[in-house]
Amino acid sequence: MSFSPGEGAIIASPVAQTIVFMGEPWQSFSTSITDGWKIVSSAIPQSGYLTTALEFPVEDLDSWNSIYKMTSSAGVYTQYTVGNQNSWTPAEPQVSIGEAFWVHTDSLLVFPYWERGVSYED
Repeated sequence: MSFSPGEGAIIASPVAQTIVFMGEPWQSFSTSITDGWKIVSSAIPQSGYLTTALEFPVEDLDSWNSIYKMTSSAGVYTQYTVGNQNSWTPAEPQVSIGEAFWVHTDSLLVFPYWERGVSYED
């Protein structure tokens, strides 16, 4: 199985295990956010708050669009909703390196791109 940068997947396993992803980090990426349900992740190996640190394009989403993040090994998801003035309810979500999440949008007038660039020190 292979993934392109910015894609995500849900991997279900009956036992705890470590999964290793290998590859070269990208210096920039652009992931399209389209209407409906889409599972995405940051193509840059960085963790942090979704909009503050990872620059997720919340300003291009309509109010009340949501992301869903799995918050337990039992498959329970927490919904994070974009409200007025680009605020998050219940709070701005944090995402770990390699962690994917669902984006749900309805009737976007413009399809935003999650674009980032980074330079790596040798």
